Amino acid sequence: MAEVIARQLEKRHGGGVEFSSAGTHAVIGSGATAQAVAVVGELGMALRWHRARQLTDQIVTAADKLVALDHQHVEFIEMHYPAAPVELLDSVPDPYGLDVGSYRAVRDQIAVAIGERAGRWLG
Repeated sequence: MAEVIARQLEKRHGGGVEFSSAGTHAVIGSGATAQAVAVVGELGMALRWHRARQLTDQIVTAADKLVALDHQHVEFIEMHYPAAPVELLDSVPDPYGLDVGSYRAVRDQIAVAIGERAGRWLG
């Protein structure tokens, strides 16, 4: 959800920044949950195309910045990639397995956090 929200914001600002996502414990190739697809769809965004990928050396090396959704992800990145520039977006709970209302709350939390940083990220 964070990737598509950030990409939509970037399109509106024309900031020339590329956003992509990767998980610290992703099930590689899995699609977004039906709940995630539904709640980003409510905002006119598509998520059906998304396939999970694992954070790798190549992704870390290519990134100008890594943005983590909770403290555990920051700790994982710092442990495995100590030189990586990582920033905590917010302490976002993982809604996996929860109802659509929980996904909606997480989507909104992510959108607010990304919106607060958009000026810095997009120049």
